[in-house]
Amino acid sequence: MLGKGLLKVDDYIRFGKIVDRLSEYCYMVMFVPKKSKIVATVHSKNLERLKEDFKDVKVVAVNGGLAFVELKW
Repeated sequence: MLGKGLLKVDDYIRFGKIVDRLSEYCYMVMFVPKKSKIVATVHSKNLERLKEDFKDVKVVAVNGGLAFVELKW
């Protein structure tokens, strides 16, 4: 998706930094170009730490030990 021109060149650095920070907490990170959001799967015990680091986190669903979150891009 990134190689097809959906993100500008300057956004690659920003996207890389965000994904690098998310990799500390998350199991899976995806970019949804239609909504311009980053969707991630995080363990529910790390959810509060993630909310402290990222102000615009929206919890979509919590299923057992996993939480699905969206971050505005």
